[in-house]
Amino acid sequence: MEQYAKADAEEAFEQTLEAVASLAVRLTEQGYAVGLTTNGVLFGETPGMIPVARSLQQLPAILELLARLKMESRGSLLETMEQGSSLSWGLTGVVFSYQEDQATAMIRRYFERRRVPVVSFVCGLPPRPADGEREVRDKVYGLNEIALPFPLR
Repeated sequence: MEQYAKADAEEAFEQTLEAVASLAVRLTEQGYAVGLTTNGVLFGETPGMIPVARSLQQLPAILELLARLKMESRGSLLETMEQGSSLSWGLTGVVFSYQEDQATAMIRRYFERRRVPVVSFVCGLPPRPADGEREVRDKVYGLNEIALPFPLR
């Protein structure tokens, strides 16, 4: 969250919220258990974590949390996750961030140490290498690689 605030990237922040909401809707429609953890400051008394579950309340809770989220950090996401989340078998972590940095790398390592697959989506991803150049960017995608330029409905 701190990355968005430092870069004054309000539009990218809004696009990320839309992508997170869309992913939550799609996964819920397909019957997957979903949850959300954020280190962002929230309007009101809403907790910053919704444990992974498959229930009728999950999607409304996630969408409400996203609607209350400010572009302001309340601390380390890694510390937030270590304090409150238990990772169960069969889980895949999805990380959204403004750019790749040491903090996002630490989050990926957190999942990897627990043998949980993780996929990252980054707003400020540098351009892909040109033909002939090699670069390892395992499971890190630019948000523009999944976002559609127009609404589906």
